[in-house]
Order: sequence, then structure tokens, then C-alpha cells
Amino acid sequence: MFELRCSEFELFCSESAAKPLWSSLDLDSVAKQYGFTSEEFDKAIRACGTKTTDPYDVGLAALYARNHDAATSSLKDSLKQREEKLVADHRTLSNEGTESKLQFSQSEIRSRVRDQEG
Repeated sequence: MFELRCSEFELFCSESAAKPLWSSLDLDSVAKQYGFTSEEFDKAIRACGTKTTDPYDVGLAALYARNHDAATSSLKDSLKQREEKLVADHRTLSNEGTESKLQFSQSEIRSRVRDQEG
């Protein structure tokens, strides 16, 4: 048995972007590239969508299955989650930067006070 990582499926999607969606020729050539039959590869892609909770991977699997409504919904959810994470990460970095500046300022003030006392 084999396991297809969703990132490999993503590569398959990006390589196929300029070609007709999921033509059997594409599936055969990509499956062979990874040492699988097209049937094994098809099963792995479909299983990837059912085993993951990541909305991006779910969306890719839905797109593969030509379920465009589900794909759109999942990919929108993924985008929203990534945007929210980006905002949260920015806030964290901003807070850490503010804290560092505050600590530096306090240290500088203490140093000046010692210089004046000394």
C-alpha cells in the first residue's frame, strides 16, 4: 500500500493547470512519475480529501472530484484561516517588537542614571 502526501497532489494540480482538467493522460504520466498506476493515484487523491481536516487539501480533493461548490467553499475557508493566522502572527511580532523596544529603553535609562550617579 502507499500513501500520497497532499503536497504531491498539489504539485500535480499546479503542473496540470495549463492542460484540460484531470485528463487521463496527465493522471497516467504523474502516477508513473511516482511509481503508481493511475488507479492507485486516483484512489490516493480521493482518500487525501477524506482523511484531512485542512480546508486547502479538502478543497483540492473536491476540485479533483469536480465538485466546484465544495472546492470553492473549502478554499475560501482555507484562505480565511491563512489570513487570520497572518494577522495573528503580525500582532505577535508587533507585540514582541514593542516589548523589546521597551526593555531596551528601560535598560538605556538605567544605564544613563548609573552614569550620572557614578
